Amino acid sequence: MNTKIPFLNLDSQYLSLRDEILPKIDEVCRKSAFCLGECVEEFEKNFADYCGIKYCLGVNSGTSALHLALLALLQLLGELRTVGLNLYLLT
Repeated sequence: MNTKIPFLNLDSQYLSLRDEILPKIDEVCRKSAFCLGECVEEFEKNFADYCGIKYCLGVNSGTSALHLALLALLQLLGELRTVGLNLYLLT
C-alpha cells in the first residue's frame, strides 16, 4: 500500500488567509516600508499582543535574532561582554 500522507499543506492555509495577506503586502510595498516605520511597529505590537507579552522586536534575519537573544541572555546573567557579529560554531 503506497498511501501518500502530505507533510504540510501550506496551500490551503495560504488560500484561507489570502484576502487578508495580499492587501498588507501591497501596503508595505507601496510605502517601501520594509524596515522600521509604521508597518513594522504595527507588526511588533500585534505580534506582542498575540504572544501575550509586553514587547516584541523585529529583526532582519534569524542570525540577528539569535545574536539579540544571546546579548539578552548575557545581560540577564550579568556576563555581557563585547560579542562579535559574525558568530559560528566550530565543528
